[in-house]
Amino acid sequence: MNLHNARFRTISWILLGAFLLQGCASYNYYEIGTTSELVAEINQKGESEKANIYLRDGYKYSATNLHFQPDSSSWYAGEGVLQVNYSTADIGKIVFIDRSKGAWDGFLGGAGVGAVVGAFFGLVVSEWGGEDPRYSDDYPVGNILGGAAIMACIFGGLGITMGWIMGNRDFYIISGPKADEKE
Repeated sequence: MNLHNARFRTISWILLGAFLLQGCASYNYYEIGTTSELVAEINQKGESEKANIYLRDGYKYSATNLHFQPDSSSWYAGEGVLQVNYSTADIGKIVFIDRSKGAWDGFLGGAGVGAVVGAFFGLVVSEWGGEDPRYSDDYPVGNILGGAAIMACIFGGLGITMGWIMGNRDFYIISGPKADEKE
């Protein structure tokens, strides 16, 4: 076995593992009080998107048609047949998951990382190609661009999958005088 091929494979697996563990989605955290300007944003998202609502006592609801107000909030739970009303002070956080945006973020991140990794491997192949004419150092730019394009496609595809699974998540952490008094 060629020593350079073993190093190449080892580096490839390490980088691929690191990329997959890093995840391909973004997480946005917003800490809001009950009088914050983000209340309107939550209501706008709540009308059209599903939300996961985590109560301070540990219960979780999958909610549609969320109406978030400073004193009380309401939503439809489950399949949208049971209307639930709670005091806003009892809500710990609200999470919106956008899978299509997560897939797009994953593709961009994966393609960017893949292009850099592929360009590095193309350079390595050009430098240590040996006597194989396919990998000679006569065409270093072609090897670098080819490696970048191939790895960008591979990592971009993996990024789409991971981004869709993870999703882009917006966390709205609820705080305020009422919530602090209860704890």
